[in-house]
Amino acid sequence: MPWLREHNPTIDWNDKRITFNSERCTTWCLKSSPLAYAVPEEKALEENLITRFSKIQAKNGPTASDKSVRVKKLSDEARVPQKGSARVAGHDLYANKGTEVPARGQAIVGTGIAIGLSHNTDGRIAPQSSLAVKHRLMTNAGVIDSDYRGEVKVVLANSGDQPY
Repeated sequence: MPWLREHNPTIDWNDKRITFNSERCTTWCLKSSPLAYAVPEEKALEENLITRFSKIQAKNGPTASDKSVRVKKLSDEARVPQKGSARVAGHDLYANKGTEVPARGQAIVGTGIAIGLSHNTDGRIAPQSSLAVKHRLMTNAGVIDSDYRGEVKVVLANSGDQPY
């Protein structure tokens, strides 16, 4: 019931057709047609691009206290955030295309993804220590609000004397 309430589809029982015509679904959930005809669950999950970042969560499935993060690829070249190793706290973001950050300047770097967070949570983009130490690259803006559904972009500042 919560899922139906959230998406509020129109159901045509005679034609076995569901139409997702809410603004939320047409702008966030769907890649193409708002019509669905008996879509298998695996295909529906792929269409919505629901990504579980934890293998344990993926094995156990969602729970009532599920704090999963939904990731939508906005382009074919985009990469879903990944953990660098099992014990790291965060996930690595990837630039969607090459961007040069000028010396003593900053640049906005697109990721090609949108992220859906649980209500009353936020995402934090922090500088990677190796980039900060080796190349003097820092993150200038780094909060993703739970209601933001646009492309995640990172503002990188270069405090070094060389472009990166």
